[in-house]
Amino acid sequence: MTPLDHETLTAVARHCAWPSISIYLPTHTTITDKEQDRIRLKNLLREACSSLVSRGMRQPDAEMVCEPVRTLLEDDSFWRESAEGLALFVSGSGVAHVLRLDAPVTEQAVVGDRFFMRPLLTAQRGERRFLALAIDRNGSRFFRGDGGSIEEVALEGIPTSLADELRYDEVQPAVQYSSLPSPASSVGGGRATGAIFHGHGGEKDTDKSNLERYLRKVEGAVAVVARQTPETPLVLLGVEYSLALYRSLNTVPSLAPEQVNGATDELAPHEVHARALEALEPRFAAVIDQRLSELSDGKGSGTVSHDPTVIVPAAAAGRVKMLFLDDSVGPFGTFDRVSHEVDSVCADAPNGDERGWDLVDLAAAETILHGGEVFAFTGDNPPVNGVAAVMRY
Repeated sequence: MTPLDHETLTAVARHCAWPSISIYLPTHTTITDKEQDRIRLKNLLREACSSLVSRGMRQPDAEMVCEPVRTLLEDDSFWRESAEGLALFVSGSGVAHVLRLDAPVTEQAVVGDRFFMRPLLTAQRGERRFLALAIDRNGSRFFRGDGGSIEEVALEGIPTSLADELRYDEVQPAVQYSSLPSPASSVGGGRATGAIFHGHGGEKDTDKSNLERYLRKVEGAVAVVARQTPETPLVLLGVEYSLALYRSLNTVPSLAPEQVNGATDELAPHEVHARALEALEPRFAAVIDQRLSELSDGKGSGTVSHDPTVIVPAAAAGRVKMLFLDDSVGPFGTFDRVSHEVDSVCADAPNGDERGWDLVDLAAAETILHGGEVFAFTGDNPPVNGVAAVMRY
């Protein structure tokens, strides 16, 4: 399974070769409904195969291109995982990426000479990257996520649970003591000794000490990963007592003040994803508002454009700093990478001929490849209709 991170988005954007198949499918999280997901994916695969043939590929070759997805159709373990959506990107050499999305996508299969990204970007919902630590005595879990997906990240060198951390104590003496001269022996000049017992201040103090030792190891492992992306917020989930103790041990500057209170041991990854996003939403919304302000402030100047025929060449030249788009489709056209001219612009999608690609989708791919930010919106009243770009120059 491929995580939906910046590296994956860049790989999807960079791919350019015939044939390229992009399949999007809304999926169910309940086992009883997953059989219909298989049927719908099978129908989309049949549609993609027919499109390959209609565009000149021999039927046996088209069947061979689609075969890796048929293998997934029969893989029961593949369908055990739960998410709101599924994105499959298939090239002539096999399945390039399998992405599970915690956001709805429109069911479709698109065939061409590059992957279709617009639904993927809409599912991701902008630059909503985060780290999440679900703290639990029975086993803490660490996640990397964004607006559309989440993946669990293995932590090196930590006990799987507090119980595992305490197993070391089971082989230690229950009570430790040291020998010092007793008051009586000093008066009589003898060598008799008295035992000074070292306790932990009661059961409550012992519990806190054990939990602190466990969380200290968890924090050390989390810090190694979190410091690799210091701009990515880390949100905590767990019972308040454990979260407060973890914060007292924290060494990561990106630890967010936002947190999710409550037990985490029964939370599925997609539930962790939803709760972490909800906690961090005001933070992410503030970032998007700031970016939209830059767009608004630039209106009327040469640094802002709403014209796809202008934005595509600018994106390909690395001039687009920020791109904003909605979840509509089109316009469609062709782009000459030598002359940087956009041609054959039309409102309808290609249907087996060579009328080109969704120009907004192409602009998004080029913006990603040249280090720009992409913000995709969905819903009835998006802040941007169609596409808008803020140029670097």
